[in-house]
Amino acid sequence: MPVDSSSLETFIQGALTAVALGFIIGAVRDQLSLNRASLAEQPHPSELVETSIPVPIEMQPARPEARPSESESLVSISRTQNSVAHYIPTLPSRLSSRHFTVPRIGDSPAENCDASVSNDSHQAFAIADGASQSFNSGDWARLIIKDWVNDEPTTDIAVVAERCVPVWHQLSDKALESLPPDSLVREKMAGGSSATFGGLRLIWQGSDLYWQITTVGDVLVVATQRKSDGERYVLRTYPFSIGATIGTGTPHQVSTKPPFLYHTVNTAIERDSPDLEFVMMTDAVARRIFGELTRNTNIRNLLPFLNEDQQAFAEWVDSQRQINALDDDDSTVLNISMYLSVATEAS
Repeated sequence: MPVDSSSLETFIQGALTAVALGFIIGAVRDQLSLNRASLAEQPHPSELVETSIPVPIEMQPARPEARPSESESLVSISRTQNSVAHYIPTLPSRLSSRHFTVPRIGDSPAENCDASVSNDSHQAFAIADGASQSFNSGDWARLIIKDWVNDEPTTDIAVVAERCVPVWHQLSDKALESLPPDSLVREKMAGGSSATFGGLRLIWQGSDLYWQITTVGDVLVVATQRKSDGERYVLRTYPFSIGATIGTGTPHQVSTKPPFLYHTVNTAIERDSPDLEFVMMTDAVARRIFGELTRNTNIRNLLPFLNEDQQAFAEWVDSQRQINALDDDDSTVLNISMYLSVATEAS
């Protein structure tokens, strides 16, 4: 039977179209399968793994070792899809402290207006001398130094003072609860309180460690160098230079009254080194030894109790008062050294 040529042509075109569609459908199916496989390999957002990206450190509370290695001077920032976490390694403290204090003759330890404190993890140390003529100055001295050693290195002492004033008022109000409203002591409280201040803190500047020294008034900071004989020798003094004199007038002070500081704060930095150590003291002891301080003086020739205990300091103070070499005033020394036991606090 003869085949119609037009029918045959239609049949062939239909077959070719079917084959072409088959190839297209197969290709699309294969691509979809690949996409599903690729998606299956991707973790769910909750399964994302944190990655650490090292970022150079600019300035952080000091890590108290003589010098950081390259890996130690980095901050790791761990990033996930929804959060950023900061981590700064904590290193062992390089220096620790020993506190010595004796009140003026006739006063109890609770009446001592001097105070000293340390924060070894921050490598921050502070000392203060509350003005005896102002109200509740012992509490004021303790408040400002404790706040300062626990704060950031960039915080101004005036900011610390302003923050401490409400707490000082609370303590003062409690001390006055039993007194009548017209008490002269209440009038004294209205005049506020004040204290001299000295602070020492290890900080980063770039990749180097420095000691930041801050003083207000006649607190004295002595930088010493430990030599091969194990003794410590005077390098420099702050804020008064060796050979200068300590003034006899009313010292600059940190006040409970705005603007909290009425004079310039003295600041300096001392580059850290493995043999660098310090001694801080309030004005009574400072005046006793300052005239004898020279560069390379063995500090223990002037302060023989530094490697001993509180009793040794009390005996030294008594002996110096007996010969009128030391003023009858609260006397405090803060010894900051690499060879001391766990720090204690004096207040």
